[in-house]
Amino acid sequence: MRNVYAEEDFMDAVQDPKAWGRYVESAVGAYLISNAGVCGYNLYYWRDISVHLNKNPAAS
Repeated sequence: MRNVYAEEDFMDAVQDPKAWGRYVESAVGAYLISNAGVCGYNLYYWRDISVHLNKNPAAS
């Protein structure tokens, strides 16, 4: 759905690394979310740079 409302066309997005990164992040996120229930995995998202994948929250 993100592409439907975009003001830039495909070539503009590809040439702008920041815009292209948002498109890729959106596409990958949509794929992961849509498959989480089907494949039986949990999906988590965070924006805090201090959070790492190898950090064990149970150990805190």
